[in-house]
Amino acid sequence: MLSEAPDEQLDYLGKRVVLVAAVAENGVIGNGPDIPWRIPGEQAEFKALTVGHTLLMGRTTFESIGRPLPGRTTIVLTRDPAWSHDGVLVAATIEEALSLAAGLPGNVMVAGGAQVYAAALPYADEQVITRVHLTPEGDVRYPAYDRSEWTETSREEHDHYDRVFLLRAELAAAATQAAYSQFAREFAAATADPSDAVAVAVRRFAELLGARGRVLEIGSGGGRDALALEREGLQVRRTDVSQGFVDLLREQGHAADRLDPLTDDLRDPAGDAPYDGVWAQASLLHVGRDDLPTVLRRLAAATRSGGVLMVSLKEGDGEGWSTHGSIDAPRHFTYWRERALRTVLDEAGWAVTEMGHSTGRGEDWLTALAGRRYADTSGAAR
Repeated sequence: MLSEAPDEQLDYLGKRVVLVAAVAENGVIGNGPDIPWRIPGEQAEFKALTVGHTLLMGRTTFESIGRPLPGRTTIVLTRDPAWSHDGVLVAATIEEALSLAAGLPGNVMVAGGAQVYAAALPYADEQVITRVHLTPEGDVRYPAYDRSEWTETSREEHDHYDRVFLLRAELAAAATQAAYSQFAREFAAATADPSDAVAVAVRRFAELLGARGRVLEIGSGGGRDALALEREGLQVRRTDVSQGFVDLLREQGHAADRLDPLTDDLRDPAGDAPYDGVWAQASLLHVGRDDLPTVLRRLAAATRSGGVLMVSLKEGDGEGWSTHGSIDAPRHFTYWRERALRTVLDEAGWAVTEMGHSTGRGEDWLTALAGRRYADTSGAAR
């Protein structure tokens, strides 16, 4: 079945286009009209995945099946204007097929062949790939795609194959933002009291910045940390990428901005001076691995030389969906190890001064304090 974590959060995005394919380790999906393997139970799993939805396939794929599959509406993509078959709809282009599917049941499940996969890939929201542990001969291959544009949401491991569920990266981010917006009040209530580790980090951060330092807070959430920083004499710009948190902060009487540190202008609207520090407590843990270096460079560019960054991330390997934490809604997390985090911080212009390991809420955390390296006259950090 499709990954339940994003399903619960992507309803507002509308009908999804899902590529469903079995792909060998060498990229082969067929040899002429034949599939060069047989996996016990594969047809039953395909049925469970697609029943109740709309199937989109090419004419050759349909003719190899020979009939419309029960419990599913079928659209056949063909250039032959004279071709028809009882019980199926026909489209000449991928755009026409998707337009037809807009009024049909469920999501659009693309079932091949290679040319149809390639045509549908730019429109796809998800891929469900059965990675077959074989390297067979074959002349039909699954289209290449940029793996950095996709997030693995789950994986099912079997003896002869793995089933991998992929979600387009921007949709993973949107699902996480939607989760926080929907449960902003619950999150704020559950995290109102700072842990001892956060209280210590706030005091240490304030000591390094000095009184009246101007702080860009990334991911203000319910506002707990901003209040603690202000009690230490710092001036805080509250921001969050989730509109629900921004609305909540404004209801509390605070100025707050919706801000995506990956794409938005980070300059301080209160003045032309760069920030003295950046506070990113448990907020950048939703940023993709390939995007975090860019975010850290952008934060460095918005911070004065000698300024301070505090960032905390979940410690571990890989990435994935989780309902662990202060709310039950699934969110996507990226996990980091100390060595990799030190490397991306250094390359982004931050010199790590302290790195801490801790455990909270049953999870391991990395917390880094880093200084913005000074720039020489050419603007390069040193």
